[in-house]
Amino acid sequence: ASKRYNSLLNQVKALNGSLLIAELDGAGRILQMSAGMRILYNTNIENVKGLYFYTLTNDNQDAKNQFNEFLDNVRSNGLARRMQMVKRRKDTWILETYKLIEKEGLPPRIIVLAIDKTEEKELSEQLSIL
Repeated sequence: ASKRYNSLLNQVKALNGSLLIAELDGAGRILQMSAGMRILYNTNIENVKGLYFYTLTNDNQDAKNQFNEFLDNVRSNGLARRMQMVKRRKDTWILETYKLIEKEGLPPRIIVLAIDKTEEKELSEQLSIL
């Protein structure tokens, strides 16, 4: 049983490093981020825990207002998606899916699953030029 447990634990660690996942509270503050998400945003959890998720890309009033409107949509519908650009050495396009998790007796949580769509976006732009 111990060998199987260690094997599963290693698989979970590998997924944590490659998956782009964040856990937010109901107001959109960061509770946890996978290693892949921390790498994407070039941060560590100690620096961002408790911050609003939108501050990772843009910390101004317009970004705050847009994010709050978006979260209202997530809370109303339980699920929503948006395309987000992350500025790094080169622009990275991320498709984020937000899922509201509500369980009786527990505070609501929002899970963010992200996929890097940069290659697809660049190809689409190249094709539109042709």
